Amino acid sequence: MFEALIGKTMEAYVDDMLVKLERIADHVFDLGEMFGVLRNYQMKLNPFKCAFEVASEKFLGFMVNKIGIEANSKKIRALLDMRSPIRKKEV
Repeated sequence: MFEALIGKTMEAYVDDMLVKLERIADHVFDLGEMFGVLRNYQMKLNPFKCAFEVASEKFLGFMVNKIGIEANSKKIRALLDMRSPIRKKEV
């Protein structure tokens, strides 16, 4: 349902979605497009699970901020600290 918006103004995975912006002036329009799609499919959002005007947030294990989408530093640290498998069964 969000095919036209995915990768451009929003990212989505199962029941998680994020409307991203490059310019604040366009953000209200981008949100309007997303809400229009929801309206066309007669879907509603849970207001308790919505967040607006978030400068930085975790989304699907990634950190989303004004720079863009970055890997979560905690997950990277966990991978770097992981010991290498010794036995075939550990692989």
